[in-house]
Amino acid sequence: MGLLTKVLENRESPRYIDAGGDYTNPADIRTLKRAKVAFTNGAANAVAFAWQNPETNKILVTRVVLDVTTAATLDATLNIGTSNDAVTDSDTIMALAPLKAIAVIDHLTVLAVGKGKVFKLDEKDGVTDYITGTIRAQNSATTVANIYIEYIEI
Repeated sequence: MGLLTKVLENRESPRYIDAGGDYTNPADIRTLKRAKVAFTNGAANAVAFAWQNPETNKILVTRVVLDVTTAATLDATLNIGTSNDAVTDSDTIMALAPLKAIAVIDHLTVLAVGKGKVFKLDEKDGVTDYITGTIRAQNSATTVANIYIEYIEI
């Protein structure tokens, strides 16, 4: 769906028309949403973050970005993936993302299991409604990072 133009046929029911001239129901328009999640330091195998789908509907996760602003002193890495709870290690989105260097790591471009994929999460409190990050390999006591999650409610 491209650019939409609002058409006021009467004051009570505006409709939208796309570049091809097709009408779109405003209820069908979905907005890209973003969540910022803080990284929490810890020992190897500790959960660094757990983000639960806040929506009452399922979502499509279209992008996950790890922004490391202060690097780890040890060779710590991070797994990021979908999960059914806040504590399970998963690498379905990124596997062993390095934390030892300042970097921006985008799941759309990084060579990993989930490179370029879109992930569906269940509604809040559904079966698979979390994205978790687990520290792997070494402790991460000095890392400062944020995780950005882009999604569309379906």
